Amino acid sequence: MTDRTPVNPDEILRLANAVCRDELTDVEASRLDDLLKTDLQNAYLYLAYLDIHAHLSVLGETEDVEQIEDDFFTHTRSTLRWRTFRNLATAVLTLSLIVSVSLYTWNAYKPPIVGIVRGLSDLISFENSQPLALGTILRRGDQINLSSGLLSLENEHGVMLDLKGPCRVSLSQINAVRLDSGSLRAVVPPEGIGFTVLTPTGEIVDHGTEFITTVDESNETHVTVRRGEVEAFALDRHGNKVKSASLFAGSGLTLGQAVLEFRPVIPDVFSWFDRVKGGIRKVGGNTRLSETPMINLSTGAYLTRDHVLIMPERQQVVLEQPITVRTPSGPVSFAAGDRISSFLVHYDPADWSSKPPKGSVTFYQKVAACVTETASLALLDPLVGLPETRYSADKNRGLEIGRDEDQVTLLQDATTVQFHFHIDNNSPFEEFRILIRE
Repeated sequence: MTDRTPVNPDEILRLANAVCRDELTDVEASRLDDLLKTDLQNAYLYLAYLDIHAHLSVLGETEDVEQIEDDFFTHTRSTLRWRTFRNLATAVLTLSLIVSVSLYTWNAYKPPIVGIVRGLSDLISFENSQPLALGTILRRGDQINLSSGLLSLENEHGVMLDLKGPCRVSLSQINAVRLDSGSLRAVVPPEGIGFTVLTPTGEIVDHGTEFITTVDESNETHVTVRRGEVEAFALDRHGNKVKSASLFAGSGLTLGQAVLEFRPVIPDVFSWFDRVKGGIRKVGGNTRLSETPMINLSTGAYLTRDHVLIMPERQQVVLEQPITVRTPSGPVSFAAGDRISSFLVHYDPADWSSKPPKGSVTFYQKVAACVTETASLALLDPLVGLPETRYSADKNRGLEIGRDEDQVTLLQDATTVQFHFHIDNNSPFEEFRILIRE
């Protein structure tokens, strides 16, 4: 907890006295509430005062001094038993009140939200922890222990983190994370400049960029910048910054214990993230990303009973010939020389499914077309489809768009596509493509 109100005994006692005298004003009540919620030491002092006041009030009701002496001296054993019971009851009551105040304080002052889960791959697994679902809110202090797959996390500044398992990350601050092992890709918009990745041997501060950070088995930190700029600091064994360097697009750096060394950029360091996610920013609903290459997508070959799969296909393809494709809003034409990237949405539950086929996908760039017609899908297979993938030849491969049929909607910002498939037991297979004009 930060910005804690310090304990002020005089103020606590004055407010507690006002409570006992029934003289507490609204302003004082608000102040007392703030003090009790902010620090348990305040609550201890307040409860102790009430306990003493209650005992004195009971004693004050006995006007006969001789009776008090008789109670104290003549019935010592009885009094001791009563005191034992009273003290035990007081302790239980005090503990209950402290627990209640603690729970109230926790609910009122939960750690700040540092991120929301915005993407999961289809075969993701977690190490010694509950699986995280899309939309899960993560708070400062939370940890992510990813065994395999990809998890995407977005913070309040729009920073998108893609974690590759195995990976262990601690959410230390609103605009910072600690990477203890594994790899993460950060895509940082202007609003997130200053985002920081802490590692056992380094600190990487972003200046508006896309970069990858990896902590290997020897605890060395490797940083590669695709675009923009980052500032990297080498740390000594006490965590002090001892060396620094600026990295720009196309440069890489290794950070050891108090060591900072430039290195050649590994050509395919971004390839895994590009293959799994590409230009996808986030997904929603029951949409999942594909972490393994799809060799066969013919009907019945790759089942998706509890999710809808989305996968990047060929990216930044330069068209040699003009083409026209049919979309729910009408035909869309592309000219020769246009550069396009393709993403396939695939759903094949066979004869049963456990979750409804609905979801959404948001891209970093605007969507040019949602291709839902079977003939247009077949036209695009050799142009933007993956060369090693076998696609479905089903005549009902595409969608049947209609009010009571399949629905695909491109939202007003033109970066988000929402979809909901109508299940036809005779032909549950559904596919459509999303094209981005680069």
